Amino acid sequence: MNRTGDGRMRRRTFFKVAAGSAAAAALPWAHLVRAAAAGAAAAGQADAGRRPNIVFILADDLGYADVGCYGQQRIKTPSIDRLAAEGMRFTDFYAGGCVCIPSRSCLMQGLHSGHTRHHGSNSHVPLEDSDLTVAEVLRDAGYTTACLGKWALGDDLQGPGAAHKQGWDYYFGEPNQTTVHSYYLPHMWEFDRDGSVSGLPPDKEMRKVPLPGNEGGGRKEYSHDKLAEKALAYLDARAAGLATASPLRAGPKPFFLYVPFTIPHADFEAPSDEPYSREDWPETERIYAAMITRMDADIGRIMARLKERGLDENTLVIFTSDNGPTNGKDHKAAFFSSAGPLRGLKASLYEGGIRVPFVARWPGKVAPGATCRTALAFWDFLPTAAELAGAAAPANLDGISFVPALLGRPQPEHEFLYWESPRQRAVRVGRFKAILSGADLKVEGLYDLAADLGEQTDVASAHADIAQKARAFALAAGSRPAEPALPDAAPRQTKPKAKAEKN
Repeated sequence: MNRTGDGRMRRRTFFKVAAGSAAAAALPWAHLVRAAAAGAAAAGQADAGRRPNIVFILADDLGYADVGCYGQQRIKTPSIDRLAAEGMRFTDFYAGGCVCIPSRSCLMQGLHSGHTRHHGSNSHVPLEDSDLTVAEVLRDAGYTTACLGKWALGDDLQGPGAAHKQGWDYYFGEPNQTTVHSYYLPHMWEFDRDGSVSGLPPDKEMRKVPLPGNEGGGRKEYSHDKLAEKALAYLDARAAGLATASPLRAGPKPFFLYVPFTIPHADFEAPSDEPYSREDWPETERIYAAMITRMDADIGRIMARLKERGLDENTLVIFTSDNGPTNGKDHKAAFFSSAGPLRGLKASLYEGGIRVPFVARWPGKVAPGATCRTALAFWDFLPTAAELAGAAAPANLDGISFVPALLGRPQPEHEFLYWESPRQRAVRVGRFKAILSGADLKVEGLYDLAADLGEQTDVASAHADIAQKARAFALAAGSRPAEPALPDAAPRQTKPKAKAEKN
């Protein structure tokens, strides 16, 4: 097997991609963008038969109804709404968990929280070398990969959970789960494996990037804006490679760009409360709305850049949130009806804590204005990405590919969906959803989501067979009841145990 630059084994090598010409490689990417502007559009249009690029944008603590295409009336989200109009809106898509880290772990690994190390009561642990991520699957399939923002699965820059040790060719952001929620960070961190985005020599480890305007408590550089700028720079770098690739070669690598923004997670901070400064709302609510609209504008900039660089037609763009909305200092989720008709908020396994907005756009493949009502979840993304990349999905995943749904074909359905939190377990079986708790996984309530989306009426007595089936699924799902704690009941998906020499 081939050794990658971060000290990990490549599981397989598909689609060997030839490097660009020596002359092109000698130039920093920034100087290639002028040429890309002229040539990339035509090159991009010729790309239709190739594996798609994937852009996955993740909001942080954004509620199911915090965007217009899911019913929001007061917060302006025209870019996200346009994504939905030009693509597919999923009505029953679920996050991996009801809080940040477990949810992202499920997204990255294709596993529900019963099978990850980031379960409800044990979330602040890093990924290990044995954990397989979607970034590694795609990189092994010939993609170049980038993560911009809140990684959350490894704070230690030298540890196995660090982003650059988990399959990312490029990283920019703040990996520390404690400090990442400040929007005026004194510095951020960057890793550029080949120097194609930074224009600097290739990195072997994370590199600190000071934000001088924020030193000494300054508030002149909004950290979120840096992520958006890096996303545009990354697309420029990819377009430059597209424009300079020789037609006699295999062509440039497709890319996977993962953008886990921090907005609108508390702290609630923004450079201004525009465009809501004249609204007679509490100040924090104006800021909350301004944060979401600012993120939406940056999504619009990303979409515009994809089109400008000729990357639009061959790129699948997904937007979603990591869990439900939350209350915070001087902010109430009810002010904007952020959860819509759903019960519960972040940290709850009722629908408001885990059902999230999810939209996907892929020109020529996903029908504009389409709707998918199949129940799907974050752990379905890895097998979906693998199928798009032409790679075999790893064995023993909990997820299923939703490529059929994207293409308007019959979509296979889960037998059940499963979540864990410190005090609850939840299982969805068809239209029913069970909430369970305690060491014996007692069914607290069973709800018919088709008739009772707000989970107000317990129908367990009327559907005792469904309640018991849900409990049986929970017992088999590798769950760890809150009291007492039990060891894992099922193995995690792992990478090969063989190790190669250290760098």
